[in-house]
Amino acid sequence: MPDPQSVTPGDPGSPASGDWLWAPPGDVWKVVALSALAFLIVALLFRLAGTRAAGQMNNFDWIVTVAQGAIVGSVALGANTSLLEGAAAVVTLLGLQYGMNWLAARHDGFRKAVFSHPALLYHRGEFLHDALKRQRVTEGEVRGAVRSAGMGSWAEVGAVVLEPGGTFSVLPKANPDDEHDLLTGVERPKG
Repeated sequence: MPDPQSVTPGDPGSPASGDWLWAPPGDVWKVVALSALAFLIVALLFRLAGTRAAGQMNNFDWIVTVAQGAIVGSVALGANTSLLEGAAAVVTLLGLQYGMNWLAARHDGFRKAVFSHPALLYHRGEFLHDALKRQRVTEGEVRGAVRSAGMGSWAEVGAVVLEPGGTFSVLPKANPDDEHDLLTGVERPKG
C-alpha cells in the first residue's frame, strides 16, 4: 500500500483523482489473470495434498486456510507478491500442515501437546458446567446441537461431545460398554 503522503491528487486510485472507483482496463485484466492463476495453483496443490487439507479442520488446518486466503488475495491484487512467491508460500504452508498432521498421527505426545481434544459437555442427564466454561460453550448451544441431531427428548441423549473441529457429536443412550468405547479419548471431568 503506498504511503498516504506520497499519493498526489493525480495518482490513479487516490480519492482526489476521481479514479478511486475505476482502474485502467490493463490493470483489471491483470487482476483477473492473477486471480485465476492463483486459484488454479491453489486448487491443484490442494488436490495433490489430499483430502485432509480441505477436510474437517483442526487449529493448524484453519490457520493454513486463512493464511492461504491472504496469500491468494495478495497475489491476485499484485500487492508486491509474485505468482511464484505466492505458490511457494502455499506449498510451504501445505508442507507444514502435512508435517504437523503426520507427526500427530504417529506420536501421541505430540498430538496431545498441540491439538485440541474432544470434550464431554453433557453426560447421563447432566450438563458438565466446568467443561462448558472451559470450552466457552453455552447450554443453549448444546441444546441446539441436540435439536439438530433430531433427538426428540433428553431421555434419548447419552452424551454430547465438542469435537476438536468445533462440531458437536450427540450420542444416543447406549449400553455402558458401547458408551465407554465411544467416549475413549474424550476429556472428562475429574472424579
